[in-house]
Amino acid sequence: MNLDAVTSASPLLSTRRLTLRPARTTDAAQIAAYRSLEETCRYVPFAPMDAAAVAERIDAHWNRHEPDRGNITFAVPFILFVLVASLVLLPRHREKQKRMPLDVLGALLLTSAPLLFAFGAVEAGEPGSGVPWSALVALVGAAVTGILFVVVERRARNPLVPLAFFQSRARVRANAATALLSAALSTSFLLFAFYLQGELGLSPLAAGLILVPLAIALVVAVAVVPPLLDRWGAHVCAVTGLACAAAGMIAIAVAAQFRAPAWLVVPAMLLIAAGMGFGLVGLQYAAVDGVSEDDAGIASGVQRAADQLGGSAGVALYIGVGFVSIGDAISPYVVASSLAVAGLVVAAIVASRIRSRGHSERFVPSAT
Repeated sequence: MNLDAVTSASPLLSTRRLTLRPARTTDAAQIAAYRSLEETCRYVPFAPMDAAAVAERIDAHWNRHEPDRGNITFAVPFILFVLVASLVLLPRHREKQKRMPLDVLGALLLTSAPLLFAFGAVEAGEPGSGVPWSALVALVGAAVTGILFVVVERRARNPLVPLAFFQSRARVRANAATALLSAALSTSFLLFAFYLQGELGLSPLAAGLILVPLAIALVVAVAVVPPLLDRWGAHVCAVTGLACAAAGMIAIAVAAQFRAPAWLVVPAMLLIAAGMGFGLVGLQYAAVDGVSEDDAGIASGVQRAADQLGGSAGVALYIGVGFVSIGDAISPYVVASSLAVAGLVVAAIVASRIRSRGHSERFVPSAT
């Protein structure tokens, strides 16, 4: 599809596929220029619209809220439910611990590397010919920063991540699978927001309320999984969660492809919740299994870091590639979901090889 006319008339709408603002009535002609084309709408979840339908849609849905306010209110019901559940379910534990010198440089490098990677991946997906120099600089910077992090951790007195941690194959596999699972989960949340608000035209608060079943199912799953760990083992729970997450991503793609109503997206949310509950709990158990009590905090911290870094990298890659202009033949929801499913398949293969060590070990010298 030729977007030259659209780009020249309204550059903000086409220069960044993921930069959003409320549509205005003056945008109707530019939007209708591509939303009215049969080839444009053949494989995406909306039917061709004429100028009158676009104008009506803008007036009824697309100009009702500001982006920042929408981003906040969308997550309010989900966040409130999780906060209340945390206060009720989590035990209080306070214990004074001996202070150790902080690995500030290691923390800065570990933070900078994924930020540069995410920025580079998003910039590389921008429409246009070739890869922009900013993307290349960011990606090279991410690689260099990662190497520097390893060098710093070798010499640090109290390293943020002791390199001996990676001597355990079970822990490495658990954290690698965690990163891939979190990449898919984070992508699913963004796809939910895009579909419910962008395609179905729901308000941010209404879209947030649709997510409440996901929050409820997540709390139930987290409560159910711990007793199953002794019966099934961590790797079985993890693989079960990964399979549920993959099914949830497929359900998202199908719902978007056929423009399903909001209530038909709920099964996908329930599968994603099961994936989070079974997958993350099982993988966290595997990540801390076999470490001493003193080092459990480090092992748990690394697993949480893998969770967060995997989520940010997944959004940058899956959403960045999925929503880049690659043609009209494939829906961006299908592309992003397919990439996430591929990552989950790899994670399931990795997680299936996790086995319990059966004894405690230390990988950090005692602080005396």
